[in-house]
Formats: sequence, structure tokens, C-alpha cells
Amino acid sequence: MTSVKAMIAHLTSVHRPDDVRVFQKECVSLRQHGLDVVLIAPSNEPVANTHGVRLDLLKKRRSRLLRFTVTVAEVVRRALAYDAEVYHIHDSELLPAGLLLRLLGKKVIYDVHEDLAKQTLHRTWLPRWSRRPVAWLVDAMESMISRRLTAVVAATDSIAGKFDKVPTITVKNFPRQRLPQLVAEGEPASPACFVYAGSISQTRGMIEMAAAVNLLSPKHVPKLLIAGDVPGALAEQIARVDKLQRVKLLGWLPNQQIEQLLASATAGLVTLHPTPAYLDSLPIKMFEYMAAGLPVIASDFPMWKEYVEGCGAGLMVDPLDPHAIAEAMQHMIDHPLQAKAMGKRGEASVRRTFNWECEEAKLVALYASILQTPLAAEGSYELDVLETSAA
Repeated sequence: MTSVKAMIAHLTSVHRPDDVRVFQKECVSLRQHGLDVVLIAPSNEPVANTHGVRLDLLKKRRSRLLRFTVTVAEVVRRALAYDAEVYHIHDSELLPAGLLLRLLGKKVIYDVHEDLAKQTLHRTWLPRWSRRPVAWLVDAMESMISRRLTAVVAATDSIAGKFDKVPTITVKNFPRQRLPQLVAEGEPASPACFVYAGSISQTRGMIEMAAAVNLLSPKHVPKLLIAGDVPGALAEQIARVDKLQRVKLLGWLPNQQIEQLLASATAGLVTLHPTPAYLDSLPIKMFEYMAAGLPVIASDFPMWKEYVEGCGAGLMVDPLDPHAIAEAMQHMIDHPLQAKAMGKRGEASVRRTFNWECEEAKLVALYASILQTPLAAEGSYELDVLETSAA
């Protein structure tokens, strides 16, 4: 690499230091464009390959109260020690810290991964009666503080629309183009195998998926493989629905094994429930399935239609209806060549448009504008992990 132009600090009190959006995409991309990048993040485990990004790791705390207080304070203390030219915060709980940094004359970017107010309405750890007033308060706080920051980076266009008082760009959470097509042409997966890989919760459709695979004909020995950490209570619910024992809970898997999992799949599932937050989200797993050449079975959300139906990459279903999900699964089994064609169209769309390289250009342009200096790529790099995340 050539000489480094400026130091920037990415701050998170929530995300893992190897988070796909925060680290693998934004931090690594900015480092690749010549910036000296430090990521301050909570973790009790080291990261093997930092790709030139400096990591400043905090103790990870399980208690929300300790995270909101002790961890946030430690993030601020360490951030100030770097005296960076730009601070890039990734969590709403760091907004007061962002305001403090602005008052100290620093440039601050707020990266909005999700609609904060809508997410608050579904925080199960908040008493139900308190969610609406708390959502109003956090929305007001976010609006008041964000307009005093340097810029906002939003994960979707709908989120970006909330920030009209501050320079805002949309940087979508698309995968890199580098993923190969994993399933050999003309060879449908056998036995029939459907995959979900990512964060696990009831609102992400686990029960409906399990019920759906139990509705399929036994002729093709259908299986549903779920990769991710499943809470014990939810695992028990899945077991009660899985009367034919067709669901296999794989737990957390290393990325190489996720890659192998996709290689053997008939289709990838992303049937999230129609909660307000999910309706306005773009889950990275949907695009990772597409990048891997897999057809997608996705929730029939209006925002997702241009990505799934628009490029013919899969089928859309009512995520609350196991029969509708089962019907889409059966269609993939009965029409393997059509399913393969869907996968190829999805892969082509990722390579053409729905990829990080297109989004990276917007992020780099924002930094060049803030720093008032051109930023050019200084070489190539390969990440050694598959980009599977909670999003």
C-alpha cells in the first residue's frame, strides 16, 4: 500500500469486530482506499485477519445496562484517544457520544442499519405498555442529534428518507461479487434440502419454515437445515412442529461450512415476518443466496419485489402461511431446471448491480468529500470468509 492519508475511527458498542457491514465491508474498503482505519468494538476473542484495519477491542458485556453505560463510556474514552479526523458510529446508543465529538469539532458520520423507532416497537425486553412512548422518545433523540452530525449513511432508501436535515446517502448491505456459483449446472440438489442461515428468532419465520417442510411429500426426503444459534425455548417449539423430524438445527457454523451448505441446497429461505422493521429492511442473506446461485423463497414484502420478482430470482410467499411456503418449496423440487434458472438470474443480478462494489463507491465518495481529498483504491484484497450475517 502507498502512504496513508487520514485516520478514521469506526465505533460500535454492539457489533462483533468481524461484523459484515461494519468491518468486512466498510472498514476494509476504506482501508483499501488508503485511510488509516481503527475499529473500536466489543469482543472477548481476537480476530485472525484484520486486512490492515486496526482493532481496539473492548470487553464484551452481556448485561444491557452495563453495555449502555460502561461499554459506551469506554468506547468514547478510547475514541477520544485516537484524535481521528472522522468518527463513524454504528449504534443509536452512541448518538450522545457522536454529539459530544461534534461539539469537540470532530466530523461524525452516523451509520443507520435499521429503523430505530420501528425496532423499538418490537423490543421484547421492554414492557409492552412502554414500547410506543419509548419509540417516540428514541425517534426524537435520533432526529435531534443526527441533524447536528456531519452526515448519515443509511442501509435502505426508506431509512434515508427520515434524514432530510443532514447530508444522507444510502449504502445498501449487498454482498461482494466474489462468491462463486456453488451448484453445478444441470444438477438439482438431491435429496431436497432447504437452507436458512443467519440470526434466529421466531419473527424470522422459524416455526412456519419447520411446519412447511413437514407438509411436503416424503418422496424427495425433504430437509430444512437451519444454521445459527437457536434459543432453547424456540428449539423446543420447532421440535413440536417438526413431527416428521425433517428439521436439522446446525448451530453456529464457520463460514466455510456455510458455503458448503449453500452448495447442497435446493433453495434459500428468507421468510421473515411482516414486522414494521423487516418490511423496510434488505436482509443480506437474501442476496448471499442469490450470489451463490441459489433460488430464493422470500416474504412477499413490497420492497423486496424488485429484487426477487424483478430479476426472476425466486418465489415470494406469505411468510405467515406454512402452506404457501410448502407450495413454493414443492415447486422448486418439481421444477429443478426452472429453479436453477432462477438461481442463475439472481447470481447475474448480484454481479451486475446488487453488489458491494457498487455501494462501496458511494461510501468512498462521501469520505472523499468530507476529507476534501481524492481516495483511490490501492490494490486488491480477498476476504477469507463468506458474508453471512444477522441482517
